[in-house]
Amino acid sequence: MSASVEIQDPETDERLLERFRAGDLSAVGEFYRRYCRPVFLYAFSLTRDRALAEDIVQQTFVRLLQQDPRGIASIRGLLFTIARNLVRDDLRRAAASKSACPLLEPTSDAPDPERLRALSRALNELPDEQREVVILRIYADLPFADIAATVGVPEATVKSRYRYALKRMEPDLER
Repeated sequence: MSASVEIQDPETDERLLERFRAGDLSAVGEFYRRYCRPVFLYAFSLTRDRALAEDIVQQTFVRLLQQDPRGIASIRGLLFTIARNLVRDDLRRAAASKSACPLLEPTSDAPDPERLRALSRALNELPDEQREVVILRIYADLPFADIAATVGVPEATVKSRYRYALKRMEPDLER
């Protein structure tokens, strides 16, 4: 007689948000597990400072805990909006140092380390507005409407920035 183990689907963001609204702070821990890396990459792409990006991630989730959960419509969108505002505040205070995107640094098991270096260089050469949209679309997997809300521009502008960024990156990636 074999025991069958039923695998449950992970909770959706909506269900976790319901738990958070009900006062279950462990839901924030699950949001952290899901979104700390994309929020870090986003913050790093804007600041180009690893330590500052790590601080932004921590501050983002502290701010989430300070939010009235009843007013939250989308956790993903809210997290990136909070992170963007924190980055903008920090960038106003001090100039950020530039370096390669850490999540694109080749590892020993990377299938094509030179291609990752080329992608990192191409991303770093984009204007800030275009790089921000590419990171949010590709690495944070945000839809264009959420990106538009996060960066505070019309969706058509976000789509244009994305299209221009990809076009600008294309020659660097074909080498």
